[in-house]
Amino acid sequence: MNSTSPPHKKLKTLLALWNNGDLNQVAMEAKKLLRSYPRSITILNVLGTAYTNLNEPSVAIGFYSKALRIQPDNAEILNNRGNARVKLGEYELAILDFRRALSIDPKFSLAFNNLGLAFKAQGKLDKAADSFRKAVAIDSVLIDAYVHLGNTYFEQAETSLARETFGHAIGLDSKCIDAYWNLFGTSTSLAEAKNRITKCLAVCPSYENARLMMSFILAWEGDYSVLRNMSESEYSGHPYIRSYFWILGLPERPSLHFNRWSFYDAVTKLCDTSRPFYEFGVWRGASFRYLLKSFRNGFGFDTFYGLPENWYENERGSYNSQGEIPTLEGGEFIAGEFEQTLPIFFSQSRKFASLVNFDADLYSATLCALNNSKNIIDQNTILIFDEMLMNEHWEQDEFRALTEFCGRHQMRFRVVAVCLFSKQVAVRLENA
Repeated sequence: MNSTSPPHKKLKTLLALWNNGDLNQVAMEAKKLLRSYPRSITILNVLGTAYTNLNEPSVAIGFYSKALRIQPDNAEILNNRGNARVKLGEYELAILDFRRALSIDPKFSLAFNNLGLAFKAQGKLDKAADSFRKAVAIDSVLIDAYVHLGNTYFEQAETSLARETFGHAIGLDSKCIDAYWNLFGTSTSLAEAKNRITKCLAVCPSYENARLMMSFILAWEGDYSVLRNMSESEYSGHPYIRSYFWILGLPERPSLHFNRWSFYDAVTKLCDTSRPFYEFGVWRGASFRYLLKSFRNGFGFDTFYGLPENWYENERGSYNSQGEIPTLEGGEFIAGEFEQTLPIFFSQSRKFASLVNFDADLYSATLCALNNSKNIIDQNTILIFDEMLMNEHWEQDEFRALTEFCGRHQMRFRVVAVCLFSKQVAVRLENA
């Protein structure tokens, strides 16, 4: 028996199972074949891919690694193992795999695309964009790479480039729903947002995010019927629905935004830009860099080693910048956990804030930041909460921290702006 070559008929059976979406059965049958063909690169690759898609990347890596011991220069297996490592959050190891695959096959467009995704997950946006550009230079119809490139441009506040790139993806595939949805996220007006959501729904009427967003837009314009119907359906407890009713129930209508950067622009116009701004949760400094365009100086606080504790599906250490602190003119950064750094920093007299950007995600970290920064906040300060709405447990995170802080200090907050696509809320504090 040739231990490296399963019969074509057996491989066709695996392919049929794969096409039916029965990945558990694929893994079971592939393991049986592996006993007869233990050096089969094809079977080991099938098992690795099956377990990656079954969300068992550690198991997948084991099969890919066994294949690479047999055939070390297999670019496809290296690329696939890199994908599994990305799922585990092992970005540096994934990058090594993708680069090794590209050293073997410099025209491997998918490996460039996946290398870009690994860099993007690390917040290394320049390197991510460069990788996506290389992917589409090799394969001009690699639609996913155009969508990822558009998202990366947008995260760099290159809105025009993002729109152009999403448009290119749509030109290649008029039904590319991801491109339509992300193009919606660049909208700078309600009319533009509604038009783009309408196009999303024309392409895919069942697309959940677009259906939910349209229900809010219609309610904002005065027609609550769709939102009420959705709230009485299987979406009754959906975090978007809960967020929409909270916004619509506010005593005063805030300004409404869909685009993170136009939201910042609108909020900045409400600020005294002669004052400094403060940001709690910096990561790679994308928002901080953008805000520095409007303010003379700012202070940023972060561990620079990721989240100090688990935050739902984001494990401790997520958003890790490996201790790399941004170097930005006008920016001063204080590294460490808030409980240690903030009491020391705010023990000295500090200037009142024009704006405070809370991007710590965690309830505990946000409350700590609020408590320590209380003396730099007055009635003119704008507070931005970066993920206050629309997450599954949003009422227990930044929203809870703000509500408890206000209750403890006999204050109330007035919402001045909301950005739905990025889940941001801007408020001012007032005496209760």
